[in-house]
Amino acid sequence: MGSEIVVALIGFAGVAVTAASGYLATHRQRIRAELAATELSFRQAALDFTDVLGEWHDTQRELESLMTQTAVDRFLILKAWNGQHSPKWATAIYQQRRGEHQPVSYVHFELDADYVSRLQHIKAGRPLVFRVDDIPESAIKAVYENEQVTASAWFHLESLKLPGSSARAVTYCSFATHDPEGLTDAEITRCQIIVGRLKGIAGLFHHHDREE
Repeated sequence: MGSEIVVALIGFAGVAVTAASGYLATHRQRIRAELAATELSFRQAALDFTDVLGEWHDTQRELESLMTQTAVDRFLILKAWNGQHSPKWATAIYQQRRGEHQPVSYVHFELDADYVSRLQHIKAGRPLVFRVDDIPESAIKAVYENEQVTASAWFHLESLKLPGSSARAVTYCSFATHDPEGLTDAEITRCQIIVGRLKGIAGLFHHHDREE
């Protein structure tokens, strides 16, 4: 009887050891798989970041070329915050200007009804090109007249939503000139090409948050 119990215990111990070994092997395999997946994600992120840097460098060169060869002498990327249909304020997150024109700090610039309607227009995918003399008295007209801007072209880049919230952010850009002649159709076309590249860069960063 005693020997049978010993044999049974030995057999159970063998099964337990085998099970434990199998569990440890499976656990190690899972850890290796997770580490491999993590490493792959890091590599992919590094590649994406490299792509973004390269694309931004090329885009910036295009922008510099545009400003050297055309009447465009003022470029801004802005973000309008708070509200899907009625943004409350805008902030300039990037500026590039030609010559003696100095950057102006636009942080939490309060938007009026005219400005909001212009954002709604470009958010629908329609570029907005206008001469400052032709628009009504408004916040943007006051800004442009203060800077002696004569004409501008606005383009939508992306719309983002904050997960779990109704908050929205619209990113857009504007090309402007101080030239009395304004902007030509050919210059607007070159601006659109740069906008296409900027949209590609934005897509690499925010593909999961973008609002359709």
